[in-house]
Amino acid sequence: MIWYLFNVQFKDLGVNINQGFENVLNGAAPLTDEAFAQIYASYVHQFGSFLTATKAVNVEEKLYNKVLEIIAHNSDITQTYKKGVN
Repeated sequence: MIWYLFNVQFKDLGVNINQGFENVLNGAAPLTDEAFAQIYASYVHQFGSFLTATKAVNVEEKLYNKVLEIIAHNSDITQTYKKGVN
C-alpha cells in the first residue's frame, strides 16, 4: 500500500503518535487510510530525517505492518501491557 501524503491535510504533525492516535492503536477506532497517512506523517516528522522516495515507501510499508501488529496486540485483553510506535 502506498499513501500519498500531499492529498491529506494534517492538523498537527508534532503530535505524539501514541497519544494522538491512541484510539486507533488500541483498536477502538478503525485504521482508515487517512488515519494511517496522519500516523505516517507524524512518524516521519517525529523520527525520520529526509527520506528518498524508495526508502520512504519501504518505511511506510514496514510502519503499516507494525501498526497492524500493535493494534492486534493492544486489542487482545489477555495482554498485560500496551505497545506503541517508537
